[in-house]
Amino acid sequence: MKYNIYADGELIGWSELEGGDPPMGVAFGDFHPEPSYEKLRQIFQKYHGSGVHETPDGQLEMEWPVATVVRIVAEDGGQLHPIGFGITDLNGDLPPGHAPIDLHVALEGIPSEEYKKYFSGHWDAYEAFYRKSGG
Repeated sequence: MKYNIYADGELIGWSELEGGDPPMGVAFGDFHPEPSYEKLRQIFQKYHGSGVHETPDGQLEMEWPVATVVRIVAEDGGQLHPIGFGITDLNGDLPPGHAPIDLHVALEGIPSEEYKKYFSGHWDAYEAFYRKSGG
């Protein structure tokens, strides 16, 4: 499933959030930026996703040099409500001439009901791993 990521109402990119850690409520994956991400790229490169908190109305807000509200919306229109969010963009740390590296996004502390609804495959893989390993 595709998850669109908005900053202040503008689509900045998307991810399939193909990986996860179910007990921690974490989902992560490759981040596919839209052209509008360029306005925020330097912030993510500098802060590497830190400085995000949840507002009283359940939105994520960045405490960086610019105030930004982040929303993550699933293909079915449902909104995810993680308590943490970050985009890893290390391209600003690369030496000149180095090929760009992939971007990644992570959501942390997704409420369990949302996690079960949207990431049941992550739970299935987690449980299968521990059944197989005897854990």
